[in-house]
Amino acid sequence: KNRQKGYLEKYGSMQAAIQETFSHERVETELIQLLYSAIENLPGECRKIFQLYLDDQSTAEIANHLQISTATVRSQKRRAIKLLKHWLAQR
Repeated sequence: KNRQKGYLEKYGSMQAAIQETFSHERVETELIQLLYSAIENLPGECRKIFQLYLDDQSTAEIANHLQISTATVRSQKRRAIKLLKHWLAQR
């Protein structure tokens, strides 16, 4: 009986850990979906620049690729972050 009780306790704690992990992954997935939805709602050029930024391109690479100034890239990245913060704060 003691062994059976030990197995049941161990099983119960394993179930709780699995449920907690599942819940965490679900929240993370929903947050990522919300973020990508917000990015899709950015204005055209701002969205394009921010997506390139998320693809690990440097400011200079983005400016060169889009043939715009680095100052424009920096200002559009700032604008994107500001708009994303505002959009996500409303959710």
